[in-house]
Amino acid sequence: MSNHVGSILTMSGSAHEIARFQASCFSTDPDRPGEVCLDFERITPSPSIISSIEALSFTEWAEAKLLLQRAGIDVSQRTLSPRFSNIEQLELMTPRELRDILLLQKRDGLNPSCLEAALQILECVRATGCYSPADWAMRNWGARGNAIYTEIAAEWPEDLEVNFDTEWSAPLPIFRKLGLMFPELEMQIASLDPNADWALEGSVKGPASKFWNADFASVYELVYGQPMCEADEDEFEDGDEE
Repeated sequence: MSNHVGSILTMSGSAHEIARFQASCFSTDPDRPGEVCLDFERITPSPSIISSIEALSFTEWAEAKLLLQRAGIDVSQRTLSPRFSNIEQLELMTPRELRDILLLQKRDGLNPSCLEAALQILECVRATGCYSPADWAMRNWGARGNAIYTEIAAEWPEDLEVNFDTEWSAPLPIFRKLGLMFPELEMQIASLDPNADWALEGSVKGPASKFWNADFASVYELVYGQPMCEADEDEFEDGDEE
């Protein structure tokens, strides 16, 4: 099970820019009727090939990855067998050449669809440098997927506070992209993983951004709106001692 990282994004600026941010970067929450969610796809859209890979079943994905490994291509480790001198050679090969290589490695027992799935994964690597939706998301959003949960914590014409969760890590590339999209807004960020021992704070204004390690208990109160209970503090301190 993945850790959820909680973040609070505080924005200050003109009412027009705050409204433009809300109109541009939120979508209807499919899991909560009448609510909205911060949508990373509206900030940094994923390429269409990522959606194609996301549509593969787990079995198709696993067998395609196995077929690629048999051909000397480990997409997750980004390594090649001596069959390929470098990644550029792989990128220059035609789909027909790649198909022929994979056909030579196909064995009985693999689903027939794994060949097309393997070709899709290779096309994704060639087009984006990433081998899976999670890989692409980590490189471009800074988290393994889109925002999981969003709450408008406070809203005024010239100020906005947005709470949301992500998987495993804080979406620093998203914060930086928002600075470029809304250069007139001043942004303050606080993020933490309540199941680990790290917290960070940051500021973004236009192309300028900086992030730094922060006090866990202070960020906990910022993100969750209440101080840590004693049991949480004791557990956190015990983890530090280890």
